Amino acid sequence: MQVSTSDVASTGTKTLHLMRHGQTAMNVYLSYNPYGSPGFEDPLIFDTSLTDVGVEQARKAKGKAKGLRPTPELLVVSPLSRALHTADLAFPSSSVDCPRIMHPLARERLYLSSDVGLPRTELSKAWPHYSTEHVDEEIWWYTLDKQDPQSVTLEPEDVFLERIEELRQFLFHRPEQSIAVVSHSGVLEALTGGYLFGNGEIKTLPDFEVSGPAAL
Repeated sequence: MQVSTSDVASTGTKTLHLMRHGQTAMNVYLSYNPYGSPGFEDPLIFDTSLTDVGVEQARKAKGKAKGLRPTPELLVVSPLSRALHTADLAFPSSSVDCPRIMHPLARERLYLSSDVGLPRTELSKAWPHYSTEHVDEEIWWYTLDKQDPQSVTLEPEDVFLERIEELRQFLFHRPEQSIAVVSHSGVLEALTGGYLFGNGEIKTLPDFEVSGPAAL
């Protein structure tokens, strides 16, 4: 996926407001069955949803999201359902009124069934208030077999890190100076140089630049 920067030349730094989605059914499963532990099995929770706890975490974040400064001028959200649901609850249009787009570059690194999402045509029906202009393929998550899109293949680290660099470029070259991003633990850790976000946590990165990760 190529990121076009021809329409705008951004310089200096900008502000990113970063949020991790709320707790999910897969998060709960992994808390009792750590990934990679002896005998570990993928529970096949495709496109995992928020738990009741996760919904409450996202709702509680609404007050903080409304008070973010500078006010977000754009909302960029992973196309995975847990991120979109979180964004709807934490950044409702009634309190944060800005364009909102879903972008595959912000999806989680594919480890498990939970990181397999909905095809583009289903996304646009389920989340019509988000722009899908950047979802340029029906199957937008990492897979080696698009004829079997629910096959689960670990996304290689080099492929993931290359995607994070594309995301960094995309965010930096947007015309907006303040952008909110609702994404995932692995993505946000890579963007911030190692900060581990809790479910539903929001942090502001005030001096984001394209040269590399900035520590919170």
